[in-house]
Amino acid sequence: MVGRPDHDDQTDPERKIQTYLEQINMNRDYSEVSTFFSDVLYLHLVPQLLKFSDQLSLRHLESDPFGHGFLEKISRTQKRTRDFRLSTIENILLKVIPNLEQLQFKKDDTTGRPHLEMLYNHWRPNAGWQREDQFSDGTLRLLAMLWTLLSSNRMILLEEPELSLHKAIVEQIPKLLYTTRQRRRKSGGQILVSTHSEVMLSSKSIDGNFLMLQPGQSGEATKIVSPSDADMEAMWSGLSAADILLPQTGVTVQRI
Repeated sequence: MVGRPDHDDQTDPERKIQTYLEQINMNRDYSEVSTFFSDVLYLHLVPQLLKFSDQLSLRHLESDPFGHGFLEKISRTQKRTRDFRLSTIENILLKVIPNLEQLQFKKDDTTGRPHLEMLYNHWRPNAGWQREDQFSDGTLRLLAMLWTLLSSNRMILLEEPELSLHKAIVEQIPKLLYTTRQRRRKSGGQILVSTHSEVMLSSKSIDGNFLMLQPGQSGEATKIVSPSDADMEAMWSGLSAADILLPQTGVTVQRI
């Protein structure tokens, strides 16, 4: 147990912006823990940061967890690799997005800015093309999730990947996570998903481990709880995680 702030922190306030795990000269005893957390890739794309990136003068975070530099990341990828990943994503999206015909990467002829474009069925020639600022929020989040699964072998933490997606697509997310990851030549790395989606947790394709976040009563801290043996037995018998685990994560509200 390390007490912070200590005397050195009071002398040099700049030290307070880093934990012991982040301070290289201090984390020697915790280097394995520090390395583990630094290797976890967190993804929670904020669609507005991508749609209006040219209007926002924001500094890109190192791992870009919110997708501000998502298009630049695609642009920097070697063309052969980029084409393979986008082709793989296109084949997946053709099955889940109605009327979609084509996905392509393109740079603006005037500004050189990178863009993603999708072609949809339309009665007017060339009228069905849309750029990322016209994509739905759910489509952008789905694109970022699939690209990340194809581009990284690191442990990936996905926060509520179901947001802004149609129920029919949310039902397929567990299967998409598995099949997309397997399309990498060297697949590996765990995928951690935080969700309260009943639709996703009802999927019969889920085959993994569960942890529940139980909010405390009267301001108490949230607890991390593993499913009980009875919970696991019920799920092995055919009930879904939504049936067994989801009801245990709610807060009991007492009427005053």
